[in-house]
Amino acid sequence: MSNPEDRIKELEEQVSGLLKWKAAMVETVFAQFEGLQEEIDKLSQAGASALPYEADENGHVIINDDSQRNIARRAALEVSAYPDGLTPVVRCDEQNCAAAEHLDLVSVGEARKFNAERVSNELASLNRGEVQFAIDCLTTPVGDGHRVPSDSSKYRLPSGRQISLLRATAWAFSRSTEVPGRVKRTCGRGDCVEYRHLTTA
Repeated sequence: MSNPEDRIKELEEQVSGLLKWKAAMVETVFAQFEGLQEEIDKLSQAGASALPYEADENGHVIINDDSQRNIARRAALEVSAYPDGLTPVVRCDEQNCAAAEHLDLVSVGEARKFNAERVSNELASLNRGEVQFAIDCLTTPVGDGHRVPSDSSKYRLPSGRQISLLRATAWAFSRSTEVPGRVKRTCGRGDCVEYRHLTTA
């Protein structure tokens, strides 16, 4: 039988060797990760610069493909990835635009506020009667005075942007010139969009 002290020393050496091997592996993997990330960044920037697009007469760079548009926007804003808490907003009316002059990098909260105001302004510029007709076509009466969306709970605007069907209904069937920011149901049914069951109070 071997001496316990010798066996303990042997095991300690094995543990030490394993820890050294683990540290070396972690360092190797981390180095590979950094190299791959750097290559991805370079390819993304190169891909954006190689995209076959030109600005139109109004300075818009319209890219309909989501992936290519996202790459082009990052390149236009000179970032490889959007910093935490920041997101791009398109200041022009073309939602698929990637022109650097039409983009800003702002906080998520500011972007939400800007986009909410933009869709509100677009809705308010439309013919109220036509919006009422569209909402009637997009919804279905289900009894007890309730009316629910036939498909989507969003109202699609001419620009392609969307606003909630609830807000669109509250504006279309009222006399208000401003689109309400918040709308509540008074009937207790969670999917109802019947104007008489809504309140902006």
